[in-house]
Amino acid sequence: MTLLQRDRENIELGREKGSNQMASLIKILLSENRTDELNRALEDPDFRNKLFEEYDIL
Repeated sequence: MTLLQRDRENIELGREKGSNQMASLIKILLSENRTDELNRALEDPDFRNKLFEEYDIL
């Protein structure tokens, strides 16, 4: 495996993890009818990370 292939695999794994984290957060916020926070989380990375910590999504 070349370094480029390894880097591409790592990038893809990172994308999958980020997508899974965001999907989990969206499900939680929607189930709690917290749409304002969901909209803010989509725009504000610091707030989104705070919510990830609050809901133990890491």
